[in-house]
Amino acid sequence: MKYTVLGLLLVARVASAQLTCNGAFELSYPFIGPFVDVGEVVTMRAGFGAEHILGGSALFVNNFSTELACNSNFPVIPCIAEAGRVTFEGNITTDCTTCIDATGGLPGVPAPCVWTASTPAGPNDVLFQLPPDHFLKVPELSPVPFCSVDFKIKKIAESGDGTPNLIEQNMGYIPSPTAFCPECLAVCDNFILASQVIQSSALLGAPQQLAIQCYEAPRRDTHKPNVTVTVTDQFGSDSVVAQRLHQFCAPTDLNGADPNAPQNPVHEASYVLGGVDSSKFSNPTVSVATVFGVFTMRVGNPTGLSVPTAKSVVPAPPPAPLVTPTNHYLCHRVSQVKGPNVRGVPVTVQDQFVTFTQKLGAVVSLCVPAQKNAEPIVDPTLSLLCFSTSVPTNAPVPLGVEATIINQFGQEVVDLTQTLNLCVAATVS
Repeated sequence: MKYTVLGLLLVARVASAQLTCNGAFELSYPFIGPFVDVGEVVTMRAGFGAEHILGGSALFVNNFSTELACNSNFPVIPCIAEAGRVTFEGNITTDCTTCIDATGGLPGVPAPCVWTASTPAGPNDVLFQLPPDHFLKVPELSPVPFCSVDFKIKKIAESGDGTPNLIEQNMGYIPSPTAFCPECLAVCDNFILASQVIQSSALLGAPQQLAIQCYEAPRRDTHKPNVTVTVTDQFGSDSVVAQRLHQFCAPTDLNGADPNAPQNPVHEASYVLGGVDSSKFSNPTVSVATVFGVFTMRVGNPTGLSVPTAKSVVPAPPPAPLVTPTNHYLCHRVSQVKGPNVRGVPVTVQDQFVTFTQKLGAVVSLCVPAQKNAEPIVDPTLSLLCFSTSVPTNAPVPLGVEATIINQFGQEVVDLTQTLNLCVAATVS
């Protein structure tokens, strides 16, 4: 899991450029699998640390706060809650041993670290506290986690916001006072600056069951779009040429997981790209979670643009254009793929044309949401990982089916011939 420090705010109580109080904090999920299912109870961990403290020697923490489920559009403390997604289950444990009782002032006397939890602002906001005038002492330059507090949470529903397979969460110290946490306190022994550190992470739900079966689609005439478009995804941006149609993909029920898929009107038409400047795209190694498991791979240059497409089967009239906004995808070559051995695994697919069983092959491409000519990305969390497939010679693939397709590049008739790839929903991190 990747964690991101969203903010570090130093609040001066007395004007002094010589004194600082830099706390450190880590939100993590130990003992967790790749996905968190509804009904699953998992451990959430608060890890404490400290950075440079000019004019002092330690950070002192009386309490910290957690927001269990945040709307993805309003994620920063105090976030807009996405109610009814996660519950606090208690079972607080800690390995911290450096707490003090400072009732009589510093340096204080050793005391047990006894954390209690309350929900003063509602069930989504959990405040963890030591007794009054008790503090966890974290020495300067203590790496995270110097020590930690664990507790249990339970996922009771999937997210319903713009990131449907992610439930965003916050945790951290907040200087006192705030409306959300009027008694939050994390200060240094220079008594000049209070440290605020907030971390955000997310519970990752199982990937969506979206799958598409892709067929080779040779054109019936020599006309090609040759349309210049600007494409932008998480790996780069460039002005490229959509040269010609390469494959046509139909929504698919994979292994009986999505029986309504064949009725989905949204198809994908994939166009070969030309004029790609490789220097404009990064080539990171990423983790990709799918229904077949979690893979790692190095991302290469984009080779195709997948465009939302409507279709009808000849001799039916041409379809109406799609009106519901749907992702475009920029499809990249991949290399150095590691993960579950799925070669030869049989899968049964049912689309609008046929039902048949095929065997998975190698991972061939990663398609990630992309802006085309500044059109917005609809779902930034939904990518596609594509596998080559092999089909038995007697499989009833739709050879000779003619389809009329309509998308932003126009209308045309294509012949669906052999199967090429099976692409499934993926989450990239």
